[in-house]
Amino acid sequence: CSSDLRSGGSLTAASARGTRTAPVRYPGGHATDCAVQQLTFGCTVRESYITHIRIIEDAAYPSSPPPPTANPDAKKPRLIIVAVRKSGLVRMHKARENVNGTFSIGKTWPLDDLSAVKIYTGVTPTNAEEEQQKQWAGSIGFTVTLGKPYYWQANSSKEKQFFIASLVKIYTKY
Repeated sequence: CSSDLRSGGSLTAASARGTRTAPVRYPGGHATDCAVQQLTFGCTVRESYITHIRIIEDAAYPSSPPPPTANPDAKKPRLIIVAVRKSGLVRMHKARENVNGTFSIGKTWPLDDLSAVKIYTGVTPTNAEEEQQKQWAGSIGFTVTLGKPYYWQANSSKEKQFFIASLVKIYTKY
C-alpha cells in the first residue's frame, strides 16, 4: 500500500492495482504502468483521477514567464493531477515523478481556489511588459491562480489547450 500522499508520501502502481482499467496514456503518447487513475491513501481509495498535464516550472520565476536567458537548472518537470474525492471535492495536486516511477505530491489545492487561468496567445498586449510576457510564454505558457499565480509551461500548445479546456469543464461541473 502507498504512503499517505497528504504528507508527501509516494504513490505506486501497485497501490492502485485492481482499480485501473488500463494504463494511462500521457500526453505525448507514451503509456506507463506507474500512472494512476485512482489515488490511494493507506489502501483506501479516496480520490479518483480525472486528468493531468506534464509541466515545467521555473523556481526562479514561479508566477511569470521566465526570460529566455533564465538558468535552465531552475526548471523542474512536474505533473499537475486533477482528482475528485468521494465527497465530490475536486483537488489539483502538483507532483514530481521519482526515479523509481512513483509520484510524490508536494502541493495540493482545492479546485474552489481557482480564480483565474491566463493564456498569453491571442491577447493584444497593452504595454511593453505584457508584450514581453507574451513573447516569453509563447504558445505553451499559462498562469493558473490558486490563491496566488503559478506560471507553468506545457510540453506543447495542444496539451496546454486540452488541459485548460478540461479544467474549465471540471470547474463548471463540480
